[in-house]
This record gives sequence, C-alpha cells and structure tokens, in this order.
Amino acid sequence: MKKINKIFVILITSILFNGCFSLDQTPYDSLDATNVHSKKDADFWVNGMYSLLRDNVHGQSMYLGDVQADFLNRTIIGSPSWNDIHTWELFTSSDKGTINIWNNYYLIIQNINSALEGVNKIIESGAETDIAGLNSDKGELLLGRAFCYSYLATHFCNAYNESSADTDLGLPLLYKTTKKDFPARSSLKQTYEFILSDIAQAETLLQNKTGSVGATSFTIDAVKALKARVLLYKNEWQQAYNVAKALVDANTYSLVTTQSELEGVWHNDDAKESITQIFAGIINGKDQEVVSATNDIYLDEASDYFNPGSSIYSPQAVPTQDFVNLYNANDIRKNVYLEQKNVKYLGNTISLYLVNKYPNNPDMVLSSSSSSFWFGFGSNAYSYAHKPKLFRIAEMYLIVAEAAYKLGGTTDAQTYLDKLRKARGLENVTYTDIWQEIQDERNREFAFEGVRLIDIKRWEEGVVRGDVQNTSIIQTVPTNEYNGLNIPYSSTADGSTQGYYKIVWPMPPGNANIDNNRVQNPGW
Repeated sequence: MKKINKIFVILITSILFNGCFSLDQTPYDSLDATNVHSKKDADFWVNGMYSLLRDNVHGQSMYLGDVQADFLNRTIIGSPSWNDIHTWELFTSSDKGTINIWNNYYLIIQNINSALEGVNKIIESGAETDIAGLNSDKGELLLGRAFCYSYLATHFCNAYNESSADTDLGLPLLYKTTKKDFPARSSLKQTYEFILSDIAQAETLLQNKTGSVGATSFTIDAVKALKARVLLYKNEWQQAYNVAKALVDANTYSLVTTQSELEGVWHNDDAKESITQIFAGIINGKDQEVVSATNDIYLDEASDYFNPGSSIYSPQAVPTQDFVNLYNANDIRKNVYLEQKNVKYLGNTISLYLVNKYPNNPDMVLSSSSSSFWFGFGSNAYSYAHKPKLFRIAEMYLIVAEAAYKLGGTTDAQTYLDKLRKARGLENVTYTDIWQEIQDERNREFAFEGVRLIDIKRWEEGVVRGDVQNTSIIQTVPTNEYNGLNIPYSSTADGSTQGYYKIVWPMPPGNANIDNNRVQNPGW
C-alpha cells in the first residue's frame, strides 16, 4: 500500500513553488534547468498530488451539489455555510464554497503541471535510468489532471451538447505552470478534448500498471473508469459502453451482495468494489494521513449526557421523504446509506432517516483521544474521515446500462441493470419505463456522492424537493426556497425565467493582475 502523508503537500509547495497559491495567486516555479532531481523526487511529487486529492474529494466538493439539488432538506439546527446555495435565491458568484472549490482544484492542477515539468526534466537529463517508473509517474499525474478538469467541467460548465459545444464556455486550460496571464476560457468542446487527451496519454503510460481491488494509486483500470465517465458525460454512448463493459466483464471487481459487506465498504472503508480508493489512516499515533475535508453535515453525533450509551444527532441536512421512498425494504443500500435515528431539538425527540453513508470510522480517530469521555464534544471524538473512493465498479454497471439504452439496446441495458439490482438485494423486474429505472438506480447507488446535480443537468430535469420527512425539524421559511423549492428545467441560454442558470456554478471573481480574461457564465 502506498502511504501518502499530508506532509507531502507542505513540502511539494515549498520545493516547487516556495508557497501555497490559488488561481488568483502567483506560483513560483523552482524547477529550473540547474536543479537535478531523481525518480525519488518524482514519486514524492505524485504522492503530493494524492494528498491534495484526498483533501478535496470529500467535504464541500462532494456535498455542495447535493445540498443544491432535490434530495436534501436543511434542518433548523445551526446556520450551515452552504445555506445560500441550498436556497438558490441567495446563491451568488461570491459564494465562498464554490470559490474555494475552484481555487483548490486549480491548485492541484498547478501542482500537477509543475510536477509534470519536473518529471520531463528528469527524463531529458538522462541521469535517471528508471524511465519506465518515471513514465508511470507521468501517467498518474496526467490522469490526476484529467480528473480535476472533469470535476470543474461538470460543475462550472454546461452539460455537454454536441450541437453547441463549439460555442459553450469551457474552462481556462493550463497545460503548464502559469504565473500570470491565465488563458481565456476555452470552448466546452476544447475542454473535453483536453481531458480526453490527458486520459489517452495516461492510458499509454499506465498500460502496464495492472488494476487491483482497492488500489490506492491510479492504475490502467482507473484510466478506463475515468474515460468511461467522461465519455458518458460527453454523450459518446458507444465508446462509453465499450470501455465500461470491458471493465465489468473482466470480473476483477465484484459487487458486494450483503448488507454487512456494504457496511464494510462505506463505514469502514473496505476495499471491495473500489477501483481507486485513496489511502487515509492514523499512522504511528498521528493523524497526518486523515482526510481533512469530511461529510460531517449529515450526522453531527455526540454522546447523550443524560442517557449513557446513547447518542444525540444534530444533522444540518436530512433526506427528503421522496428520496427515502426510492428504496424498498429489500434493498441492502437503504439500511447502509440511511438509518433511522433520534434527533433532539428544543426538547423534542424526532425519529428521522438520516444520511448514514459517512458515519464515524473509528479507525480514523486517534485512540489516545479522551474526548469521547467528554460526551463526544472533543475535536477527535467524531472525525467522519473516510478514504475517498474515486472510482467504483458499480458506476461502470450503470454507465453500461445508460449507454446501452441510449444506443437502443434495451435488453442489454436491462441485463446490466439487473446484475446491479440483484447484488443490492432486488429481484429482476418487468420494466414499464427502463429509462426511469436507470435514473432511479443511479440515484439509489450514488446517493450523496455528489452526482445528483450533474445528472439533473445532463438529463435536463428540473429541481423539485418534493415531500419532506417532518416539517418541524427543517427550514421552511420561505417555503419556495426550502422544502417548496421548484426550479423547472429551462432550455434558454441563461435560464433566467426560473433561475435555472444557477445549476451551472458561477466563475469566481477574478484577479485582474493575472486573470483578466474571465468570462462569466450566462445569467450570473
């Protein structure tokens, strides 16, 4: 197992840039021609990339899209930082959450670009004999860059449409370390071509790095998984189908079939089903490798002072009743992803289904902590830290099913959908609307993994929060911004009639000194 320590991000920024930066700050490249580096340095830079990814896949990067979408209600407990995006009405281009995500992902891209320059210089110097190893490092870096750009494209750009991709706004594409004069936004077509070009290069460079269950670094199977995902989002149905089907049919990654196994995957970070799962953990009694960004908004658990052995839950967000109703009693995901718990507020105890996909993992909490003694209020009592799962085999089944349906292969789509359903405890059914079932299955499987908003956008659906579990615990004023939210799909350029344009996140305010080409998304 490749262990990745948070110290890498500190050192890589000091070695490569002499300081941390965002898109609106100036990096300083110290990888000049006079420096001599080795394969050890290259490995070090690659580990730094994984450390940055580990801290930016969970947290706001994952849950902001879901809290903006239709399967969560904000509770009246606390004042969450994401309230503005949840209401839609208060969501502006100055939103700190989306600004942080933009800057953090471009930080990773800038680190990757400097590392790529460094690896190329090592190869060109002729001083290092392990060229195969250096090429593997290069492949991992390129795939990391493609991963970052794919995230940014799906959140800050329109869904891909071949008829308008040449004119739709894409991303500023940085293929090298850029200190100033950031490029103008590319077209969306150019953005996806850039992503797929990085993936293609990674595919060549990583062809001999065999995939394995729970791999902690990028392998050839990770390349294929991201390729299938991007091709699906680009509506390249046949290619997406071919790539995802090959991964499924290779039988390297098996679907778990019991509730206890699925609990192990999500609650204890078992490697099963994972194509890539970034390492995290307590090392030598220190938490340097624990994920800093966590999905702590869903439970907020503490020990009950008045009832020893029991817990108090103060969730910031709870699933809608409509979402709970997506699962039937035989679905093993229901009792793993959701769990009925008692929520106490103003002296009342309310039983609700809470998101339980990211409960506290005791393996990510320092054993030396005495905070649990103090009724769970200490900083280490509940960390909610987990190993980020970048790619899972279940996604490939659903890509095959969706792509097959789009190609007219309804029987083929049903076959792969049924394989996933059977693994999750569901019997084969006679489909009256297979497209709706494919959508529902993605909603069930990827619950609260940050996928829902992307799917709404590319499926051209409205955002309707629907029925709630209990109105006494959720924010309802004003109703139209919370439990009564209804944002119909708009096909207009800016969606201005209903505010649908906000489904595409805004460009953050730019820095005129280095980024004077910033063009805002329509409507903002």
